[in-house]
Amino acid sequence: PAPVNDASEIAALKTVLAEAEARAALAGAGGCWVRVVFADEMIEGLNMIKNVLVTSLRASRRCASVFVLTLSMVFAGPLAAETNSVSGTVSHVTDGDTFHLSGLGPAIRVWGLDAPERKQAGGSEATRAMRSLISGATLDCRVRDIDRYDRLVAQCFLPDGRDIAAEMIYMGVATEYCRYSGGFYGTC
Repeated sequence: PAPVNDASEIAALKTVLAEAEARAALAGAGGCWVRVVFADEMIEGLNMIKNVLVTSLRASRRCASVFVLTLSMVFAGPLAAETNSVSGTVSHVTDGDTFHLSGLGPAIRVWGLDAPERKQAGGSEATRAMRSLISGATLDCRVRDIDRYDRLVAQCFLPDGRDIAAEMIYMGVATEYCRYSGGFYGTC
């Protein structure tokens, strides 16, 4: 490899890894999804580490502390993502079964819940009920899947522990999505 300009190589590496770590943190609980989406950043970062190490070792430079720091940055995001959960404050309610958390890119589709679309009969009521239930609340969500629209499909809980889907079903503004819930809420 060509000689390494230590300061610029390390700065570039830190930038790549910081971006990957930030995206992984924002994505939160995607598990395998996070690993797949950010694999290119991880590979780029690992290749940069390899190049810095090889060149530094050939030049008899010590870089063990940089290597350890870099590896911890590389693996921190994916390991955190293995928990398959996200938490955050609700920033926007899309409809009766979809919302956004502050700082999280993908929308969250509530697992096991089927609410009418906004323009369908009952859609406005379902959206209003979801807004009144979760707007501004800090939720804990267990990610169960990612749907074809790249939304996180998650079972979400209010700060007091109530399940959002169960509450919406109880209020009568949505139904259990039996095809996916397997009768979890007992209404199938």
